[in-house]
Amino acid sequence: MYLSPIETPIKQRYSEQSPYVIYGSRRPGQTGVPVVAPVPGTVRNVVNNRKPGQPSTRGKTVRGGISGNGLEIVTASKERVVLAHLKTSLRGGDRVQAGDVVGFTDRSGEQPFGPCLFFAVIDPSGNPLDPGSWVPGEVTEPETRDLSLPEDDLADVQVTEGLEDGADIPRPSGADFEDDVLP
Repeated sequence: MYLSPIETPIKQRYSEQSPYVIYGSRRPGQTGVPVVAPVPGTVRNVVNNRKPGQPSTRGKTVRGGISGNGLEIVTASKERVVLAHLKTSLRGGDRVQAGDVVGFTDRSGEQPFGPCLFFAVIDPSGNPLDPGSWVPGEVTEPETRDLSLPEDDLADVQVTEGLEDGADIPRPSGADFEDDVLP
């Protein structure tokens, strides 16, 4: 699992229409709440100069369509954790550990309920993941298939000494290999 990036209530859960989580503040208008790295990783795409209400089409953004200040943390398995609507003193390339304070909430992410923190997870292919069920670094095993040939199909296989152009086929050496013997 990962650490919660902030100790405030969730105001909006992940959905297909909103592929991120939004945390609110405990008190109306409260800013300066510490935000921690939910996982270890490398900081990228730091933005600190956005103003409240500035459209995402103007100026640098942490991630396309996200209009507030913030940063990304790239995990060892290349997932990107996006934390937006916070001020940070970190720079791109800085390494963080889970639990390290990465910034403090600011007013670059005003919602009807006040300042908030935007939390998203993007897989290495660029697809959003549900932070509520995300397991950092979990790699699914690829489907395996049996590619062996039945013994009957091996009857017609011939071992050749060279390639069509006459070059020798490199053969590994060692106790596990014998010349011209099929496994």
